[in-house]
Amino acid sequence: MLASYPTPVESWTNPSLDKQYESAQAIVAAIRKLRVDYNLMKQRPTVYVAISNSSSSGDSSSSFTEVVQQLAGDIACLGSCSEVVLLQGEDVPPVGCSVAIVNDAVTVHMQLKVRERGSGVQSAIFAPVIQAVNGQS
Repeated sequence: MLASYPTPVESWTNPSLDKQYESAQAIVAAIRKLRVDYNLMKQRPTVYVAISNSSSSGDSSSSFTEVVQQLAGDIACLGSCSEVVLLQGEDVPPVGCSVAIVNDAVTVHMQLKVRERGSGVQSAIFAPVIQAVNGQS
């Protein structure tokens, strides 16, 4: 016996949820690109997501903020980062972050410098790169 080809069930579609996950997917793609750019394969850095109030797209920043808050755990899991911190209002990311622009309203900041020791800042993530540049093994 052959079954008929499946047909979509209209009651199962949710365009607003699809749009929310597309937004989250864009953030995850930016995080993954930063991880590849900085060769962060095993590290799980903290990621800061900044959402500006002015956007030329149709989305309001408050609705996008809610989406990021609701999906922060999913974004952190898919982006292989320790946590996703939403920057509110005039909050600024910490010093030592790389930046990726997702769209005209959203910017992703990935923390690269992880600790301070003494008077200088040491980067545990960049230690192998610094050693290679200095000719140390």
